Order: sequence, then structure tokens, then C-alpha cells
Amino acid sequence: MKYLPWSKVSDWYCKTCGKCCKIFKVPLSFIEVNLLSKKFGFYCIEATTGSFYLKRINGKCIFQFNNLCSIHPFKPMACKLWPFSINEVPKYGEKNNAYFEYKGEVFYVYLNSYCDGIIPGKPSFRLVNKIIPELIELTRKPSKLYSNWEKLSFRIFSFHN
Repeated sequence: MKYLPWSKVSDWYCKTCGKCCKIFKVPLSFIEVNLLSKKFGFYCIEATTGSFYLKRINGKCIFQFNNLCSIHPFKPMACKLWPFSINEVPKYGEKNNAYFEYKGEVFYVYLNSYCDGIIPGKPSFRLVNKIIPELIELTRKPSKLYSNWEKLSFRIFSFHN
């Protein structure tokens, strides 16, 4: 997978193509495993040695229906960040092009080129001043993502193999 530094991207929009949910395994943090298993049961989680993922059935995420996420309010961090990668050190090269300063801190921001919603070019105001800062805030304060999970109600549906 090739990663593009944010400075070579004009903008990004989710096209709801669902490719990300069909190709990639969604890694889960321990807090996500705990919250998702309470909300939907442990059936939706796949455990490997030391790692947890959203379960996949028939080659796609268990929660993907018609290319859409059926648990949108409970999306794990990896899904919320996709296709962005926010790092404290340059992870995919092009250090100068990935450099992003936010509130006095330095981040290296990349986008996974597999995503069809990436628009190459000169960075837009929206990308620089809205999208990237929101994602950095999410990574800095993940508790904001999970704080409402237990309060939100969700109609449980049955899973089919």
C-alpha cells in the first residue's frame, strides 16, 4: 500500500464505495473490544494472538450492509481515521511533505492511496483547517469517541453467515 503525504492531497471525501470494509481488517483497541462486545456481543470480534479485529463474514466487515456502516455511531478509531494515518514520527517517508503542525505539536499525516475518495493536488482549506485538525483531536482525545457509546441506544439486528 502506498501512502501519500497530506501536502499532495487537495481534499478527501468518502464515496461510500465500501472497499475499505471489504479489503482491510479493522484493528480494535481493548476499550473498543470491551464496548463493542457489551453492545453487540463478542460474536462481532475476531481474536488472534494479542490482537482483536472486527469480524469478517463473506469477505467483508460484519457490520457492512450495502457498502454502508450499520454501526456508524460506534465506529472504531481505525474506521473513523480511514484513509488517514496520523503519526508523531514520519512513518512512510517524505518527512517534509507529511509534516503538519497543530497547536504547537508536530504530526506526520498520510493518506492511504487505496482510497478512491482522495483528490490529488494543492491542499484545500477544508483539508488543512477542518479534516486534519479534527482527526488529530480524535487521536489526541480518544475518550471523546467512546464517551457516548454507552449512552447511545442501538437496535440489535441478527447476523447472518
